[in-house]
Amino acid sequence: MAKRHFDLESFKRRMADKSVPALNYTQDGRSGTVHYSNDADSLSFEWEFGGRHAVAIILIPEEQYWEAQTNTPLHMRQEILVALGRRIAADKVKNGTFSIDANSISIRV
Repeated sequence: MAKRHFDLESFKRRMADKSVPALNYTQDGRSGTVHYSNDADSLSFEWEFGGRHAVAIILIPEEQYWEAQTNTPLHMRQEILVALGRRIAADKVKNGTFSIDANSISIRV
C-alpha cells in the first residue's frame, strides 16, 4: 500500500471555509490581541503571557458584560470561547490544552 502525501497548505485552504473561525494574532511585548472572526462575528480579545503551566491568558468579558462588550448574543458565548481556546491551543502550543474561566481562557502546556 502506497503512503499518501499530506499537503498541509491544501488542508489549510480547505479548513478556511465559513465554518472555521479565522484567528489573527498581534503581539506588543508580553501581551497583544487575538482577532477572531467567523461569518457572523468579528471580535478582539486582549492576551498576555502566563506563568508556570499557563502559556497565555486571553481576557474575555464575563457573562453579564458579554453582549454589551461584544455585540454578540450570550447564547453564542460558550461556542465562541471553545472555538477560540481550541484554535489558540492548536496554533501556539504543541499538545496544548485550554480552560475557560469566568473572565479568561488559559492556554496550557
